[in-house]
Amino acid sequence: MVKASFLNNPVIIVDSREIDLRTLESQISDMGFTNILCYTKAEECLTFLRGKKTRAAMAIVDIALPDESAVDLADKLMNHYRLPFVFSSRMEDANELKKVHDTIPFGIITKPSDQALMEFSIESAFTLIELRRLLTIKNEDLGRANRIVAKQKSDLIESIESARDIHNAILPKPEGFRHHVSEFFIMNHPKSVIGGDFFWHYEIDSYNILFALVDCTGHAISGSLISILANDNLNRIVRDFEVTEPADICWLIDRQMLETNKSESNSLEAAPGMEILLCNLDLKKRRLRFSGARRPLYLIRDSKLEIHKGYHAPVGLYAAEKKNFGKNSLDLQEGDRIILFSD
Repeated sequence: MVKASFLNNPVIIVDSREIDLRTLESQISDMGFTNILCYTKAEECLTFLRGKKTRAAMAIVDIALPDESAVDLADKLMNHYRLPFVFSSRMEDANELKKVHDTIPFGIITKPSDQALMEFSIESAFTLIELRRLLTIKNEDLGRANRIVAKQKSDLIESIESARDIHNAILPKPEGFRHHVSEFFIMNHPKSVIGGDFFWHYEIDSYNILFALVDCTGHAISGSLISILANDNLNRIVRDFEVTEPADICWLIDRQMLETNKSESNSLEAAPGMEILLCNLDLKKRRLRFSGARRPLYLIRDSKLEIHKGYHAPVGLYAAEKKNFGKNSLDLQEGDRIILFSD
């Protein structure tokens, strides 16, 4: 059954044989179509389409139109007027199918055909037309959705890149190390554009420096936000309270991070946290004091590796009756290499 909305739109028949033209017209009329336009030449059909704004429902084109006009007409119907079409063909016109195999018709009607076969062919063609219309609508909806997603992605990337610039601004400049240590390297390659890993440096005086490797909980944006909080806590503890012992700094940051998430019920669950290796280097005494929370210190001495493990609990994250971050020290020798790293 052809949808009623199609029945009122013009159906165009283009057939060079008058008898076939009238037979097709009668059969189409019996299906309920009320506006049937018949032409014996392709140009007559095109003249009608150029002068009318009413959209036709479909065109039935004789495959044996002279001078290759069936192919030309099919091309114009689809590419210029977006008008679906089916070919009509007699058995003796079978060789003509080779000429039109690239035009992609919506069906082929064999002439002469009985009314039932004709109706089946036409209904099948209109089913394909309706499916293509629905597919076009879905594709347009998908295209709009893709454009919205692409715009949201672009805005998100722009925001993350801006956040990366802010995050990078908290990182110490290599020149700060170079004043105290002549040979060093810093490798910072976050998995995402931004992340929770960062390094920190603070100059106590000309011969004493603090430096740390920090890995904050969370990933990407969440980790980056906690790293900014951790960096601020480190600077404030050392600058405002003049605490320089690594273990004491770790303990104070642990308290502060737990307090940031403390609710009215005094619950300390799911507070921000971090793994850290914090060092105090005395250049005059060649002594390194350090304290770690889930981060080890690697010392390479005389081509041998020494691993100094950090405390098993993190800074922040969860409360414990007593966290002992440990006061460790090393007397350094000429040629010693110290490595700090995140996971």
